[in-house]
Amino acid sequence: MRPENMQSPCLREVTQVCYHDCCPNPFHCFPEPQNTISNSRSTSSACRRNFAAITASSSFPNTQFTNHESLPSLQESFTQFTKAYPQYSKTNRVDQIRAQEYNNLSPSNHICLDYIGIGLFSRSQAGSSSSPPPPLPQNSDFPFFSISYKSVNLKLQLLNSSQGSELESTIKKRIMDFLNISENDYCMVFTANRSSAFKLLAESYPFQSSGKLLTVYDYKSEAVEAMINTSEKRGARVKSAEFKWPRLRIHSAKLRKMIVRKKRKKKKRGLFVFPLHSRMTGAIYSYQWMNMAQENGWHVLLDVCALGPKDMNSFGLSLFRPDFLICSFYKVLGENPTGFACLFVKKSTVSILEASTSTGIVSLVPVKNMFRLPEDSSVTDTELEQTSKCGMQEELLATSSSFSGPISTPRIHSGRFDQEDTSEIHKTEVTARQKVPENSETVECRGLDHVDSLGLMLISSRVRCLINWLINGLMKLQHPNTEDKVPLVKIYGPKIKFDRGPALAFNVYDWKGEKIEPILVQKLADRSNISLSYGLLHHIWFSDKYEEEKEKVIERRKIEEKEMGGNKKKGKVSQGITVVTAALGFLVNFNDIYRLWAFVAQFLDADFVEKERWRYTSLSQKTIEVVDGKLSQTCYLMALDSCYGCLCDNSIEEAAREKLAPFSTLSSDESYQSRDLEKVTQQVAKHVYDEKVLPTTLIPKQVGNMYTASPDAAFASLLYNKHSSLAGKRVIMFSYGSGLSATMFSLHLQDGQHPFRLSNIAAVMNVSEKLKSRIEFSPEKIVEIMKLMEHRYGANDFVTSKDSSLLSPGTYYLTEVDSMYRRYHAKRIC
Repeated sequence: MRPENMQSPCLREVTQVCYHDCCPNPFHCFPEPQNTISNSRSTSSACRRNFAAITASSSFPNTQFTNHESLPSLQESFTQFTKAYPQYSKTNRVDQIRAQEYNNLSPSNHICLDYIGIGLFSRSQAGSSSSPPPPLPQNSDFPFFSISYKSVNLKLQLLNSSQGSELESTIKKRIMDFLNISENDYCMVFTANRSSAFKLLAESYPFQSSGKLLTVYDYKSEAVEAMINTSEKRGARVKSAEFKWPRLRIHSAKLRKMIVRKKRKKKKRGLFVFPLHSRMTGAIYSYQWMNMAQENGWHVLLDVCALGPKDMNSFGLSLFRPDFLICSFYKVLGENPTGFACLFVKKSTVSILEASTSTGIVSLVPVKNMFRLPEDSSVTDTELEQTSKCGMQEELLATSSSFSGPISTPRIHSGRFDQEDTSEIHKTEVTARQKVPENSETVECRGLDHVDSLGLMLISSRVRCLINWLINGLMKLQHPNTEDKVPLVKIYGPKIKFDRGPALAFNVYDWKGEKIEPILVQKLADRSNISLSYGLLHHIWFSDKYEEEKEKVIERRKIEEKEMGGNKKKGKVSQGITVVTAALGFLVNFNDIYRLWAFVAQFLDADFVEKERWRYTSLSQKTIEVVDGKLSQTCYLMALDSCYGCLCDNSIEEAAREKLAPFSTLSSDESYQSRDLEKVTQQVAKHVYDEKVLPTTLIPKQVGNMYTASPDAAFASLLYNKHSSLAGKRVIMFSYGSGLSATMFSLHLQDGQHPFRLSNIAAVMNVSEKLKSRIEFSPEKIVEIMKLMEHRYGANDFVTSKDSSLLSPGTYYLTEVDSMYRRYHAKRIC
């Protein structure tokens, strides 16, 4: 049997999922289930075979949408969705948890499809139990705990892993229970992030004696690249699996050849790095590749970062027992993507690791308000001082009641989620809390509690329904009036399929069949409050049948690498396809995927991108980079970074240093593209921004982008808003643009004599009154002007309106463009 066709060993639980939750119409899929293994297997197989056909026939059958305005409404779509997937209604407990515990998602209408990993905490843990959680203070970022870096030997740390703090021991036990990993079999260390975990293992693995590294990733991963670079420096020979175009399945023959040793030798072959899912395409890989690798002398690293929240329950860890596992956790969905990663090492494998000191290992340090310390606690002044240096000064609002009990040291107490009666929920929680010893610290990982209360079957069923409906809907979008019936969306990897992960990789194409740059799609999605990601699919193998398509992919990737000044190591250019990606977490609901579908459908309008550019330039003062936007932004940041480095010594607060430390391993180029770094930087600088930058935005927000005059407008805003407190202060101003140009300079303000006193300057500028004196136009008038601008875009041989009454004296204005595209201007005299 081919490895990609082999199923999980945990057939019983998978079959239960199939019986209760997977099929759009279970009675059309299989007969009444019997209590026999043979019937279970046949039922499961029938369900999988019929799933795609039933999905396609139940959702928009024989329909293609060529106009975004013709899409069915949200309510109409949801009605059809529940008919196609009647079992979805049984997952309404997820909606209850989302409404009560993650109220940050609905009011803001923010759709989070860029989070990978497992959430530790819920949003409501910053609120009170008697009322909806209030907004957090501006400087709060759900700390719950801080991480402290330590330079230690990985091998010694693993051998002494039981000597951590109470907090670390508690969270460690909670995570291992959550993942079904036994402390008797594995030891664990916390790392700063996923990249740190991969790099840490590469620094300690004995590549001198086991000289190969074999990876199985259909996408470019920052973490895997860190491992590859470190391994190559230590003498490893790196190989990668390939994926067949167009379905992107593992090239089994090639991978089998790389795994199976030619001669029976006892010597270990090396490290086999294997993810169960592709976190980009949603492809699921057979567990039997691990078994084959182990039988041929490989050590196995299992990457479970892309697994669903409870997928480890069906993994069968005791059967395969990989040597290493890596998983990652973030703090709060929609609020804070930072957290940590966990590196698990099988105890019998620790001895093979080599001594290596690295800074990737971290300690978890508690935040004071997250824990209950008894009044007579014997904490010393030294301990308190050390704790405060690691971010303990951050304030946290009182925690609210939850659906499950807290984690406490030394024991974990968990309540149960009750479907109907909230009083029973409260009662269970009280009981659990009463069991907590009075002299122990407690912390709730309520995000994990919610997942545990829901279980594998409910979560898997819900996400399966949503991801397949979304894929089906995207494939129904088709450009109008094209002879070749050009589809709007191309999906990479598995499409409608029972066995697929909750991730999706796709691209959007215009009516001419040309790809719209993924970063532009992502930016436009951001404007619609939809957070997507983008990445690179690589290691793609093309048969002779697809030679023409192969040339297109290779050519496009070469152009991108040349434009970006990419790494051309050994004279080669990496081949791949840049794609937009979406990852569905267990809290995603139908409204979220419908909004994504409706957003993508807007690209059916051939002028959508150009309209968005004009719209945000004219109304929201935010421009969308349409041509080489990614390159422009990177160049601007590089220039500004260089300026700032010349101006100061890059000193930052300790609290900010702790939060930014997980990104210290990023290269300069990677830092300009990291979405997580962007989010954390905004959080770190929020209170500083409000204090020092916000006063400079009065005129820019009211007027819009003034290009060259932007620094002057910002400085005028600052003088007007803060003139009474600016004397003796230093102001830094900067501008950038025109490729790699940037300017930064510092002003030291002193209050002069009248009429040059700061207060008099502010009074003379009279900014508020001047802004109020502007003439207002209705939105309809703005639309009319925009349409006129669009009509005249690139046109010639026309005369403009001669009305200059709204222009200030001395203003030059366009009067005519002749047939030779020559432009004529006039000056308003009075």
